Amino acid sequence: MQLRQTELRLQRATNQVRVDVKTNLINLEQARARYETAVATRQLSEQNLDAEQKRFNYGVGSVALVIAAQQQVASDQDAEIQSMANYTHAKIAFDDAMGRTLEVNSVSMDEAKTGRVQRDSVIPANLPGGGK
Repeated sequence: MQLRQTELRLQRATNQVRVDVKTNLINLEQARARYETAVATRQLSEQNLDAEQKRFNYGVGSVALVIAAQQQVASDQDAEIQSMANYTHAKIAFDDAMGRTLEVNSVSMDEAKTGRVQRDSVIPANLPGGGK
């Protein structure tokens, strides 16, 4: 009876790990798509601002339209930054679900035990947008 209960707990834990990994993978893919959309939206806003500034310079546009375009660019930049943060959080959660947080962050248990790190700290190169 105890063996069967232990097997059931193991199966439940295995199923939960599978669900967590799949859920976090979906969240990661969605966050990446939202980030890419935010980048494209910001780029379009910048193009619109450029067009409004040119129209204004040629006497066709108005200051109000230029200001509105500037505000839209600022808003879209904020949205892009937030979506990058959300993507980063989703990546961290996925790595956690996969059990590879230490590996991904190049953390050595030997270094942790001694309290001495043998390398310089750097921003990861695999950030969305190529680490820009």
